[in-house]
Amino acid sequence: MSSRRTPILIQCIVEGQGERTAVPTLVNRWLERRRFGVERFQIGEAIVTNSVDNLTMPHDSARRRGIEHYVRVAAGRVRGRGAVLVILDAEDACLTREAHGDPPLGPVLLERARSAAEDVPVSVVVASRNFESWILADLTNLRARGHLPTTARAPDGCFRNPDTSKLGPSFFREHLGSYVKTLDQDRLTKLLSLGRGMLRRSRSFQKLSKELEALARLAIAHHRVGRRRE
Repeated sequence: MSSRRTPILIQCIVEGQGERTAVPTLVNRWLERRRFGVERFQIGEAIVTNSVDNLTMPHDSARRRGIEHYVRVAAGRVRGRGAVLVILDAEDACLTREAHGDPPLGPVLLERARSAAEDVPVSVVVASRNFESWILADLTNLRARGHLPTTARAPDGCFRNPDTSKLGPSFFREHLGSYVKTLDQDRLTKLLSLGRGMLRRSRSFQKLSKELEALARLAIAHHRVGRRRE
């Protein structure tokens, strides 16, 4: 295949097995919705860290710990072709850091990631509180289209601001009868509207959307530079 046809690679790094397929699906659908020309992109098989601690711990390459280790692996796959996207769940980490006067988790991890990525564009997005919060932000749409029962109603505060909700997987387990992350995250992600309602309800999803917009443009530019070097 000629270099002109080499796809632009977005290499994702995720913390859990459920996100292994759900995050690439989300990114691919977002690119399609934003008309970036999804056929130009390839979403690489996600690198799974198996815990958020493996990302936030101090760098130890021998033990495969620290965001630097995973970003270097991802950057090695991407170099000259695209960009790296790291997505992790915040759970209580952001609130705990704020309570202790520590700097926000996202910018701290991004600084560390950039130090390891060298010339490869990289972005870090922290889902508040978790990936399921983004699905909750589209609850009305999922219910209206029959993908969730009409009884699937979150408490008012959680619906209006899913980023603060602790419902997460338990909500979907209650209303679907079962919820298996490795199956249902990806299935529900394929059904999301990715529309204004989600953006309005979830500041975390807004952040993701803005980061994907910027990262896609940087990936295109990085790909062009890499192509000229070949």
